[in-house]
Amino acid sequence: MALLLTEATELLLIDLENLLGILKRQAYAWKDTVMMGRSHGIHAEPITFGLKFALWYAEMARHRERLQHARESIRVGKISGAVGTFATIDPAVEKSACDRLGLVPAPSATRSFSATAMPSSSRPWP
Repeated sequence: MALLLTEATELLLIDLENLLGILKRQAYAWKDTVMMGRSHGIHAEPITFGLKFALWYAEMARHRERLQHARESIRVGKISGAVGTFATIDPAVEKSACDRLGLVPAPSATRSFSATAMPSSSRPWP
């Protein structure tokens, strides 16, 4: 699932970059076209149509950052066994497999706690 979601976010980010380019070009193309500004659905001070595109650009840039953060949080793999104890597989195998797949090993299993999967600096014991 992590592989599919990571790949999907990559595709979305590519499309989002294209959209950002279009919005930027349109902001410059329409920078001198005056229109009625609105505040809470009511006419307000005049603005330019280019400003509208610039505001959409800024909003989509924030969405791009959110999507990039989401991609990193889902780019996780776990091959530590059914309960996460590494009883049947060495942690190095999980690390190697995750590296090859472009994933980050999960810091701990979802169903149990694995001391070997937690960095020693984060362990509550020596």
